[in-house]
Amino acid sequence: MSMRREAITNKQLQTRPDSSLAPPTCHRRSRIVRLLFLRCRPSDPSYQMANRVQIPSSNSALIAMIADEDTVVGFLLAGVGNVDLRRKTNYLIVDSKTTVKQIEDAFKEFSTREDIAIVLISQYVANMIRFLVDSYNKPVPAILEIPSKDHPYDPAHDSVLSRVKYLFSSESVASGRR
Repeated sequence: MSMRREAITNKQLQTRPDSSLAPPTCHRRSRIVRLLFLRCRPSDPSYQMANRVQIPSSNSALIAMIADEDTVVGFLLAGVGNVDLRRKTNYLIVDSKTTVKQIEDAFKEFSTREDIAIVLISQYVANMIRFLVDSYNKPVPAILEIPSKDHPYDPAHDSVLSRVKYLFSSESVASGRR
């Protein structure tokens, strides 16, 4: 069959009524594209999934990141990143040039935004603004300290873990168990 197709000349393809052997022309391609476009409207879920159109809803929430470049890039590759209409991102990359004031401002912004449910912060960055992290007491967004590539996790400095230990120790004292 393939040898037969190779033996047919372009002139024969143009005059031949069987269009299945004809190479696609620009006209045919544009007609196919138009048909596909007409079938897939923006309201169609398959169109939205293919073009990754996000539908804003009241029950969707983001994860914010304050960490070193390697950690943030890893989470961005996993799909955590977001840029809104005002060109505001949901992450801050901390490097040697980042000031403590910038980290504080990012933490305050992420902890007050309505669309953020979790703030992931590297533990060594959280140590720079420990007073803010320890004084934060709202349930949403939840503040979680994570390790980074260059700085290992130290459970002694984790504010969430220390609160959990405090709650369990006070429960055991209140219930008479120890």
